[in-house]
Amino acid sequence: MLFGLDQDPINIDLLNDLSFFHEFRNILEELVNRFVSACRQEENLLNFSEIVQDFYYATEPDTYDALSKLKELFPPDTEKGKNIEFITVELLRNRDESGHIEF
Repeated sequence: MLFGLDQDPINIDLLNDLSFFHEFRNILEELVNRFVSACRQEENLLNFSEIVQDFYYATEPDTYDALSKLKELFPPDTEKGKNIEFITVELLRNRDESGHIEF
């Protein structure tokens, strides 16, 4: 996987494979670095959105705040920054609508 990501760092399938591997072996730092690299390199906004969402879901169980990290990297006045803000709002709304009950 890592060799493949070295060759094609924005390959969403390889990123998802790495996320799956992370479920069994804690490689959070590697996972974060690969997703951040992919976000920096991806120019297609639809693909970028998919990578951002996958990054969020892959690191959420570790309580890693992927969206805040990305907001640091991409200012809100850029297309990627606007995209991250939109995704943040949508993810929070979906979480609230899912009947999530906090104790």
